[in-house]
Amino acid sequence: MGRPKRRGGGRVTPKKKRVHFDDELGSDFVFQDRDYRDEAQWQLPDADPHSGFQLNLLARDAECVLEEISASGTVDMNEVDYWSSAIQTAIVSTRSPDGVEPSAVLTHAERVGGAVGAVLAAAVAVYGPPDARPRARRRLRRIRESHADVPAWIEMLGKAEPLRATSTTDRWGEHCEVCIDSRRPDGTEHGVSVSIEPFYSGMATRFTLGAPSTQRATTVSKDQIVEELSLADGRAVVTVSLEARVGSGIAEDGPADLDDDLWALLEQRLELLPDGGRAPDA
Repeated sequence: MGRPKRRGGGRVTPKKKRVHFDDELGSDFVFQDRDYRDEAQWQLPDADPHSGFQLNLLARDAECVLEEISASGTVDMNEVDYWSSAIQTAIVSTRSPDGVEPSAVLTHAERVGGAVGAVLAAAVAVYGPPDARPRARRRLRRIRESHADVPAWIEMLGKAEPLRATSTTDRWGEHCEVCIDSRRPDGTEHGVSVSIEPFYSGMATRFTLGAPSTQRATTVSKDQIVEELSLADGRAVVTVSLEARVGSGIAEDGPADLDDDLWALLEQRLELLPDGGRAPDA
């Protein structure tokens, strides 16, 4: 169980001189100022599968997010939402059975407290396992009551008003991309896109979080067909593609461009859409 990947492979801190260190577990870590990253796969001893080491990594990662925001002076909600979704790969769920128990993460978040603890608790409250979300909201409330430095932007985590769904398919019908556009409370729009392969059991092969479809219209070529979908149909099409992905047996070992870090976010966004839609037969 390694450290969750940081937002599409991006660096946590600017590149600095690297100092290597091998710990007793056989992991090769790179120290960059006060930060560290996993450079190799490692496992905790069987006798201590939920060591505080992984919890400290999560807390340190949250601290780095806050440091980046402080340094830039702005909050990129796409980045923050991405990170909050990504850390779910390190928390126990049906897709991450070897992760840390949500209760351990929440206990650690409250123990750490402050902005770091609040960010961790908020991430679980929005994107964590469904049965852990109510507990995470209670922990977040307690952290708020005892600490004054909780960032206001965590209120926007997961807040998204669905706007539109579009499907872009090449004229041969070999590749398809469904984009779900949403608007945050601050008025900014973003799109969550899922690439689907119709001739590969209609499974999802790539997730992205970025600009809404309206900002991508100028990049559509003459060989692509853009179709407006109802929000319900958009949900149905994406849901079927995810089910095909899981049913294929390669949900964890598929193409490298499938970003599982966004899976939790995608599921949360789908929950906001109306159901009852129809997906074409595979």
